[in-house]
Amino acid sequence: RDVIISTAIVITGFGLLHYNPATTTIASVLLLQGLGSLFDVYGYLKTKNLFVPYISHILTDGIIFSLMLLGVA
Repeated sequence: RDVIISTAIVITGFGLLHYNPATTTIASVLLLQGLGSLFDVYGYLKTKNLFVPYISHILTDGIIFSLMLLGVA
């Protein structure tokens, strides 16, 4: 239960750091950033290794950056 509460707090804070009133809504940021962060949390909880969510985050950012360069996103 403590893991769920702390994860919800961290994901909410992380999502709000990405909030930009000119381009996003709070709901969309919390949904997109929060759901994306759940994969990183799951990877850590399954392996107890911070390297797993680190690599997952780098790969996710790399894919998004590549799509932006290609003009898809």
